[in-house]
Amino acid sequence: MGTKILIRQDIEANWVVNNPVVAAGEWAYSTDTKRVKLGDGSTSWNSLVYDANKAVDIESIVSHDNLQNINANQHIDWTLTAGATIHVDNLPPITITDTFVVANETAMLALIAQTGDVAVRSDEKKTYILKGTAPTLLSNWEWLQSPTDLVLSVAGKTGAVTLDMADITDAGTAATADVTTSATDTTAGRVLKVGDFGVGAYSSQLITASQVEIDDYSFGANGATYRVVSPTGVSAGTYLLKINRSSASNSVFQELMTMNVSNSKYTRMMNNSTGVTPWEEIWHSGNLNFRKFSSNGVSGRIIATGFARSATEAVFQFHVGYTEAVSILDILVTSTFSIQTYAVGVNVATNIQGIQMSLLSNGGVTALIRIGSLSGLTGGDGLYLITETTTSEIEFI
Repeated sequence: MGTKILIRQDIEANWVVNNPVVAAGEWAYSTDTKRVKLGDGSTSWNSLVYDANKAVDIESIVSHDNLQNINANQHIDWTLTAGATIHVDNLPPITITDTFVVANETAMLALIAQTGDVAVRSDEKKTYILKGTAPTLLSNWEWLQSPTDLVLSVAGKTGAVTLDMADITDAGTAATADVTTSATDTTAGRVLKVGDFGVGAYSSQLITASQVEIDDYSFGANGATYRVVSPTGVSAGTYLLKINRSSASNSVFQELMTMNVSNSKYTRMMNNSTGVTPWEEIWHSGNLNFRKFSSNGVSGRIIATGFARSATEAVFQFHVGYTEAVSILDILVTSTFSIQTYAVGVNVATNIQGIQMSLLSNGGVTALIRIGSLSGLTGGDGLYLITETTTSEIEFI
């Protein structure tokens, strides 16, 4: 256990009034004047002289560096005139970090830097921190990577990204395919725009086709409808033209319907090798509520259009009333008929008789006739019903 030493002390006035004899070797300290006297065992206070240091403070007599259990220089030194300071040995290591913006790796390795300094590389858009002591070694620079949850690139691009369709995978045909470039563009694989071929448009917005166009086998997509003004071979006026294309037979079947003239309907076929047939009128306004469809003395005349329901059955449509519904109970068939596909001159059935025909609908402005006991048809194909003799006739009764 350390020894505690106390110096005899009092204020100067008490020392003077009491005037004690100070023991030999005893220090007597005046607390208000901060002066000391050293006793000799026989001389009283008032007769003793102050220490030879005169007005020197007690702090200058007892050195803090010489105190027991206190190591030299491990303390606060308050004696400097510049103010209180802390000895450098008592301070922890302090690093002042600088940030440098450099153009490339060479400039980064040439920095006069210390551990903890940061280098921002403008060529890589990356930031590095010096983890070692030698800035000239690339291994001493650690890349400060961005958080992994942030988007670093889009479709392999960084910065201000602008994407093209080629940058997007699995976007689907509508996103990657070209769109139609005109109202009559039939290029395979293109996406149809609203308005082309009349899609999404009213009849008043239909595309007008010229005579040259409608006489061209390649004109028009399957199912498309156009406006045609006074086509050759029919009465003058404005018509609707519908295209029915058969890729299997390389033929096109055209239907021409009047819009403002004789309320007639015409059909014709064209083939990429045999050319165009004349327009054939299949009904008109002069036969309102008509019941008979005949060859009118001309064999090989088209009297109806239809389609193959299966390999053995076909259905044909007849306009039996233009302005009002009519009641139909049965059909009366005279002579024989044949069936052709839309391909010119290709018969798929001949010598069709009334026993093969039956009425599917029995009222309205149109009537449907079913023809069975056939063979060799392809379901969905467009068909013509044609008179085989000059007396061929179907009458609705």
